[in-house]
Amino acid sequence: MLSPLSLTAWAFAAESRAVSQVDFPENGQLQIQTQAVLLNPTHPTQTQVGEFVYKGGLRLSSEQTHQLHGFSDIDVLMGKHLIAVGDRGALLKAELVLDQMQMLRGLDAVELSPLKGEDGQLLLAKESSDAEGLAHLNKGDRLISFEEEHRILIYPAAGGPPRPVPFPRFLFEPNQGMEALTADLQDPQSYWVGAEFTGDVWQCWLNNPTCHKHHTLSLPPDLFLVAMRQLPQNRTAYLLRGYFPERKSNQILLRIVDNKAPDQILAQLELAPPLIEDNFEGLAAVPLPSGGTRFYLISDDNFNPEQETLLLAFDWQP
Repeated sequence: MLSPLSLTAWAFAAESRAVSQVDFPENGQLQIQTQAVLLNPTHPTQTQVGEFVYKGGLRLSSEQTHQLHGFSDIDVLMGKHLIAVGDRGALLKAELVLDQMQMLRGLDAVELSPLKGEDGQLLLAKESSDAEGLAHLNKGDRLISFEEEHRILIYPAAGGPPRPVPFPRFLFEPNQGMEALTADLQDPQSYWVGAEFTGDVWQCWLNNPTCHKHHTLSLPPDLFLVAMRQLPQNRTAYLLRGYFPERKSNQILLRIVDNKAPDQILAQLELAPPLIEDNFEGLAAVPLPSGGTRFYLISDDNFNPEQETLLLAFDWQP
């Protein structure tokens, strides 16, 4: 979803353009530049926010493409395989580079390609390519939710064109749709869908045409649901984001809750000035050997030169 920062003449024109195949590298391989970013630029030694330990962050850019922007969700498989999707139908794949202390240091083997639709053709039109949510089922099949043309597609792990799967029959606004998507850790046929502006959360199934509304999150004023990830021990992490034009900044909340009581917060990370902040919309969760969770957050810069594509890492121990 676009933040108000994108509502400039430049950004409006950029968002209106159709995706072009030539915007992507011909062989998919992408050269990128990464720059380390501090958690708190005013206090460079700060490495913790409450229970969350900062494990590094990167500013991402590339001179090879105009498509390394607008990422709306992220997932990390096997602890190091990064996948992200974007507002103009971009699919990003990369290997996370971690040092001996498991600090995020870079990305390797970066690939960038356009998503395809049910007919096997590239999703070039903005209204059909606005990918927002991303989740992987236990056999590797990939779910992607889309805005504007609201739908969820499943991309088989074995390859081939995607097919539609059930999604909530809710009257979504064009740019206020299914931002949050996560696999069900208990049921391989199930996945969960979250609505951005209402906080409604549904459980859906591959083998059932009807999704069940499970609960509605209690959203703080001016904050909205942009991502979620189910965690072990019957918990879920929700990513909430709001933009405040009077101070020209974002507020980000990463909330961890017990699924039996979604409004009872077990832990919370807040990113707001002076801490690093941007339009963070993507969330990945990686189990740690210690029993904790590594979270990765990616920002959607809205293709706006005043914003940035950032990738941050945080560790949390329950």
